[in-house]
Amino acid sequence: MLLRPLLTDAAGLAGFLRGADAGLGRPLSTMPMLGRMTGMAVSRATRQICDATFSDGENASALSLLELYAGAERERVHQALVRLSGGRLGRLRSWLDEAERNPETVLWFGESPSDVSPEIHAFGVEFINAFIDKHLDAPAGPE
Repeated sequence: MLLRPLLTDAAGLAGFLRGADAGLGRPLSTMPMLGRMTGMAVSRATRQICDATFSDGENASALSLLELYAGAERERVHQALVRLSGGRLGRLRSWLDEAERNPETVLWFGESPSDVSPEIHAFGVEFINAFIDKHLDAPAGPE
């Protein structure tokens, strides 16, 4: 994904949010789709979950990442993303990528589905998070 290299560290994220030129020939904030994605407010309830989940040093970065999601059911997805991340920014970025493709998948894993037992659901979340942790530094493949 194009945004993944930009969001790998705090400086890249800050530059992205400021609309810095990322070698694309013009500031990101002038691009129609990306301009709409920035500045989406995060609810107070989601901020509280972030405060409880992320360390003080990573909380602002997590909130900035959440602001990038502008899709359907934003508050539910934001809260599911924070829960699924377990307080790790790398996981949050990976789950955010999935939310942009398929928010229903994130909601299924981030909430308590009624179609499987809690044990199977917890196993699924742990399995995917372990996979994400193992492949965090791998370059994104073609989509």
